[in-house]
Amino acid sequence: MEGSSARGPRRWPNRLISEERDAQNYQSELVRIISSELTNTQVVFSRVDPGSNTLNLPAWLKAHLERHPALYKKLEQGELVGISHIDQAQTPRLVGAVRSSILIFPVINEGILYGAIALISPMDAPQLFQDDLEMVRQLATQAGPALARLAEIERLRDENQTMKNLLKMRGHLQSNIAHELRTPLAAVRGYTRMILDGRAGQANETQKEYLRVVSDNTTRLINLVNWMTHVLEVSADDFLISRFDVRDVWHDCAKAAGSLKITEQIPDEPFIAVGDPRKIARIFEHLLGAVQKLVTEESKIVIQLTRGRDREISVKLSDSGAVVPQELLTRIFDRSFSSIPMPLAQEPGGGELGLSDIYDIVGMHGGRFFVNSKTGQGVTFLFTLPAVESGGEEKPSHEQAVNFGR
Repeated sequence: MEGSSARGPRRWPNRLISEERDAQNYQSELVRIISSELTNTQVVFSRVDPGSNTLNLPAWLKAHLERHPALYKKLEQGELVGISHIDQAQTPRLVGAVRSSILIFPVINEGILYGAIALISPMDAPQLFQDDLEMVRQLATQAGPALARLAEIERLRDENQTMKNLLKMRGHLQSNIAHELRTPLAAVRGYTRMILDGRAGQANETQKEYLRVVSDNTTRLINLVNWMTHVLEVSADDFLISRFDVRDVWHDCAKAAGSLKITEQIPDEPFIAVGDPRKIARIFEHLLGAVQKLVTEESKIVIQLTRGRDREISVKLSDSGAVVPQELLTRIFDRSFSSIPMPLAQEPGGGELGLSDIYDIVGMHGGRFFVNSKTGQGVTFLFTLPAVESGGEEKPSHEQAVNFGR
């Protein structure tokens, strides 16, 4: 424009595009930057309302666009819209951008209108410089991908909140069912045992055999109900999802392991996972507790972190001197509220090694868990976690990180 002063090129700060997670903060910062350059102009940055699919502009401006749908169509097509000064005595009309008192720059990404930047100038105010208009146009162009990304983040947040609400409702229902079942089952088992004890008269051997079957199966149902309550503590609605390095979680747990001498075979590279690091720490704590129960003088404990064929994380904790009897391996994942009493090879009279908690947590993260033990080869605990794409933004969704249907 004639008479305009030369200004250097301006760029929208990359940090706001790549890091900003809140759409409201993004809008406020963009308005602040433009307003600091255009001191005599009111700046309005509006987004498209997902519900009505219209721009959240000031009421008087929104009403004008509703009376002139062709203008809104131009915005959807990515065209700049200029409007003359709007008041009660004058009918607005479409004019050239240079003479307009109101300019609306569409914010477009992949052909979709996500918002608009409106410049509202008094009729008697100095005209805007051409490079000012170019600056706003560039900002609107750069804001398109940012708004699209923020809209996707908001959508995922809404879906996540809906999922959490559903999981909470399911948890309350499950807790109520467990409570309603536990009371009558306890009564059935109690009276059955009293009959077996002869409190209701002497029972013959056949009757006692039948009553023992009733008592055993009632106990099994009670354990199942107790597990329903217990699994709520490790269920998906208690997950705090984040990206983390499995190595950091392991090192923190290893420090708390105390006197255990562990050989680490961990490559000097990140092992990034998406999930709840607190629950992964619980896996390591349970495994280290199991190893402490199995350790012998011949034990050689080794922790290995590797990548699988599909880039999944593989964590293997082995003890070459320990053995878990084969008949107990088949029961090691039984889902019972209490860990299953398992007489260990080195401690025939006691010790427990229930790993159902680990099995549930690994499964919720979309991984797998294995235990292997053979005489002369020791015992090996191995679990996997899904691969995570590295670089850029956090691409894995919560659905990848957590198996809600577990």
